[in-house]
Amino acid sequence: ADDELSLRRKCKSFLQFLRRPYVYKGQSLFVSASIGVTACHEADLETCLKQADLAMYRVKHRDKNDVALYRADP
Repeated sequence: ADDELSLRRKCKSFLQFLRRPYVYKGQSLFVSASIGVTACHEADLETCLKQADLAMYRVKHRDKNDVALYRADP
């Protein structure tokens, strides 16, 4: 639980960093991201990527610009 909380904080910090406007040729550009995270203990890389992708799409369909951890249950 502490590891999960720490991970969420780190991801949120990264999202805050991305939210800062970038100025390019006098125009402010804004970036946002949706982050999906999974724990890969014994799974192969393809399974881990699919799980992280599922978590990311949960964020995209919910609030966007946030982080979600993969859960086997929907």
